[in-house]
Amino acid sequence: MRRFAIACVAALLVSSTLTDRLHAQQRVRRFTIWDIHLGETAAGIPNEYINYACGTNGGPPSIPIADFAGFRKCKPDSLGF
Repeated sequence: MRRFAIACVAALLVSSTLTDRLHAQQRVRRFTIWDIHLGETAAGIPNEYINYACGTNGGPPSIPIADFAGFRKCKPDSLGF
């Protein structure tokens, strides 16, 4: 009886581990600012973000753009950025 109980516990542990791994594989990966690397070209930045727009120096977004490469359309600020 004791061996059966140990086998049941082991089976539960294995199945829960496999279930956790399956859920981790199905989880949607969310991109963050840390996925953008310094020196990377605009075309090399993952296109997984939303609501691209020209900035207004901390204010609300201005001109909507399709992706990071679209920032060429944005008017430079007083410092030329």
